[in-house]
Amino acid sequence: MDGTAVLRDAVLTLPIPAAPPRLSLDSAAAGLGILDAALRLNHVRRVTERLNISEHRIAKRTTELDISINLLTDTQLAAIQSIQALTSHGPTQAPSSTDVPEQVLWVPVARLSRANVGQVDVNDPSGHRLPRLTQYETTRLIASGLYRLLRGILASHRDALIAETQLGEFLYRVHEPRWLIQSAILAVLTEVSKPRVDDLHDGQHFYSGTADVADPHRRMALQLFDDYKPLLIEFFQLLDVAINDQIVVVALNPQRDEHLLSYELPLYVNDPGRWHQRLWHLLRASREGYYVRYITDIPTTLPSYHLVAEATPGVDVSQIILTTNAHEQEVRALERDLNDMTQFLSPAGSGLSASERGRVVDLEVQVLLRELAELMRRCEWQAATAEVSAPRRCLSMCLTLVERAGQYEASLHLNENDQPTPLQARITASDLLTGAKELEANAVRYDLAVEKQPTSNRAHVYWRRPPPGPLASGRTQIRAGMVLRNRAETSTRTVLAYALAVAGIAYLLAWIQAKNLWPFALSYNQRYARIANPEAMIVILLLVPGFLYTRLELPEHNSVASHL
Repeated sequence: MDGTAVLRDAVLTLPIPAAPPRLSLDSAAAGLGILDAALRLNHVRRVTERLNISEHRIAKRTTELDISINLLTDTQLAAIQSIQALTSHGPTQAPSSTDVPEQVLWVPVARLSRANVGQVDVNDPSGHRLPRLTQYETTRLIASGLYRLLRGILASHRDALIAETQLGEFLYRVHEPRWLIQSAILAVLTEVSKPRVDDLHDGQHFYSGTADVADPHRRMALQLFDDYKPLLIEFFQLLDVAINDQIVVVALNPQRDEHLLSYELPLYVNDPGRWHQRLWHLLRASREGYYVRYITDIPTTLPSYHLVAEATPGVDVSQIILTTNAHEQEVRALERDLNDMTQFLSPAGSGLSASERGRVVDLEVQVLLRELAELMRRCEWQAATAEVSAPRRCLSMCLTLVERAGQYEASLHLNENDQPTPLQARITASDLLTGAKELEANAVRYDLAVEKQPTSNRAHVYWRRPPPGPLASGRTQIRAGMVLRNRAETSTRTVLAYALAVAGIAYLLAWIQAKNLWPFALSYNQRYARIANPEAMIVILLLVPGFLYTRLELPEHNSVASHL
């Protein structure tokens, strides 16, 4: 959901308030502290997700968080400590039990997407549910902080010092537009039902422009968003996070530094498709294994992620393969730089030779190829960790460019007095273009993590973000695939032996009656019709297979083991 479009829609639809909302400076400081801690998550050491796969198309997910209060910054800690006084309606009472501390810290522990989040109950290691700050209280504090941030950003502009400008009137003279923006920010964050955005197209409202708004107060508020749009880019990024994400704030004991928390979230299952697709998946599961694909996302600031998959006894998780798009931005940037350099090195692009372009272009090419070399090194390292062959055939041109760059750097050290051939003269524009196409075609922007371990009903895979790690408000997509297989000594051989036993009993009875090793000819039909005691034959065909069937240990019908 586009935060800019939602806020503009709220400015257009909310009634103009006659007084400002009750948003204090202390609430603003606490709200910005919550938002800062939720964005950075520097106090979250590791996120562990546990998948319990027992039934077909049904799984249970539990998330564990390793929290260290000592990693909070002084500013975050001061803001968090003030939340208790802001959310209470009277003086703090001494607790009746000595196990409960007199003060608690309301710490943001998770930032969950509102699109797929349900009821969240956070528990401690002993299973006790921790107190949570309500979403209304959390979003109200954040709304107060966002408005103060907006006012501070606008007040830093030089137009705010001139009372005759529109910005000066908005900040100091005309109050209704300012109160309207306060109410709009508070409404889009605290209300469960958001303003409608069905008529929005590419971030624009259904009206053609700000000048079409008849009310002068609404027009002034919207005109500020348009006139100072470059100045408010970071503000609207924070507003997007506050609108689209739900921040979970729980009460922690300040006397302890390390905390292990857990909570459960529902899983959404994709549409299984038509009946023939479900049948094909069932046949493939019995032959190749039960395939599970898990997709989630985590904040880009989390340093590490741990996925644990556990199946029922008798079903083994053979292997887990995990991919992320953590390096997508830098690989995309490398592709764009290669394409731009291709246009510059082509004869039609610049019309200059390698010597005429100079040393600066040569240095830019060296930087690009060094980034490409680091990317190829990471791909080869991940392939070696996964025990697969390195992708040399599909990335042949990229590896060739890296090799030429290495030869050029070696020539610089060997021939210190001689001037070697410039690097831009050793490559062509078509080489760079082919290398950029190889990066795009082979999805090198995704990294790979594979864990090799003994086969059992429990497997895990670990991913760690390489340093220095971004401080951004985005999210990293996690894709995991795993194959579940039946153990060799479980019900597969037993069911096969049971089927052979039933077939053998039926054949033995037919052979006794027909007195022939091939008792399936049509000439024996009359002999079968004249059996003296057919009840005895029926009893044998019912009781013996029935007794054998009771000895079978078959899994439940809708379980993963039954599909295998």
